[in-house]
Amino acid sequence: MIDFDPNTAIVVRGNGDYNLKPTGVRLVQMSDMLTQFGSISGTVYSTFKDWSSATVSVKRRGAINDADPIAAGRIFSNYTSGAWQSPFAVFVPSSSPAISYKTFISANGFRIYSSSSVNVMQSQTTDLGTIPLVKTP
Repeated sequence: MIDFDPNTAIVVRGNGDYNLKPTGVRLVQMSDMLTQFGSISGTVYSTFKDWSSATVSVKRRGAINDADPIAAGRIFSNYTSGAWQSPFAVFVPSSSPAISYKTFISANGFRIYSSSSVNVMQSQTTDLGTIPLVKTP
């Protein structure tokens, strides 16, 4: 797996394009570790307005209520099938009876999205489906 922090490694260029800054990029062998994780996925979607990037963050809920996300990063929109959209996937440890996860999405000009609390099973994907961005008034 390639591991890096997209919040610091993806840099906006002056012309609106993006560069990947190679600082902090590392290769991690995950074959044994990944079987203990599950994932949360979805597709962020808007027909109203172009959005260049959105921040996706996941926080634990239940016995632990994180102030800071345990996973976060940026996703970038593409215009496909009549809408601006982008899929995402976040790998997290599987849920316990006392811990679930909430996903938050924020993008400039749109309301913050907050999912309901979801459980994540080991080696399985919890799909949030299509997540519409709602313009702020």
